[in-house]
Formats: sequence, structure tokens, C-alpha cells
Amino acid sequence: MNIAVHVQRPKSVIEIEHYETRILLCIHSLTARIMAESESASAAKAESGSAKEDMEIDLEVLAKNFAALLRVDTTAKTKEMESNIEDMLARLDEYCHLLERMRGESASTFNSQIPDLVKKCDELKRVFETIDQLEARDRKS
Repeated sequence: MNIAVHVQRPKSVIEIEHYETRILLCIHSLTARIMAESESASAAKAESGSAKEDMEIDLEVLAKNFAALLRVDTTAKTKEMESNIEDMLARLDEYCHLLERMRGESASTFNSQIPDLVKKCDELKRVFETIDQLEARDRKS
């Protein structure tokens, strides 16, 4: 007795309840089949004494089928997640390098341009003083 059961990963609570119901119905139908087959087999083989052995075999098949229902293959999803993680790590590494480069450039800019700005401010002070002196002369005259 081969039973193929395909179960997809549920996406919501409603789907989980739906799958639980489907699994319970599947278990009940399997149990009913096994019991019916074992009863017919036990009636046919009552004189040989192998009915109990057949019942154990059927229960083993039921257990294997039920275990197959609960078995989940996560290799594809794991590979996808690992790929995403590697991609994110590569992006994070690029971002860190960009930040380091910006820090280095800002430090060099700060160190080279601040002295130039101080010189320009001193020159502007002289220009402002000259303008003030010219304005003062214009007021006197």
C-alpha cells in the first residue's frame, strides 16, 4: 500500500488550520484502510495465525507514511537564505569600505583646507578694516 502525500508550507494561520484538518482526515482514512485490510486479512488468514503479523506490518506502514507527512526538506530554503546572507555581507563590506574612504577624505580635507580658510579669514579682516577706514573718511568729508 503506497500513499503519496504532498504538503506545502502553510503561509497563514488559516492555512495551518486547513493543513491540520487535511492531515487528520488523511490519518483517519489511512487508519480506516489499514483496519479494513487487516480485518479482511485476519478473516482470510485466521487459520494461519499471521493476522497479528500483518497488523504490525500495516501499523509500521502507517507510521512511515505519517512520518513522511511531518518530514520537511529545508535545503532549498537554506541555500536561498545563505545566498541572501552572503549578498548582504558583501554589501555591508562595501558600505564599510565607503565609510572608511569618506572618513579618510574628510580628515585630509579638514587638515588641508582649514589652514587655508584661516588665512582667507585673516585677509578678509584686513579688507573689512580697509572698508571701514574708507567709510569713515567719507563721513568726515
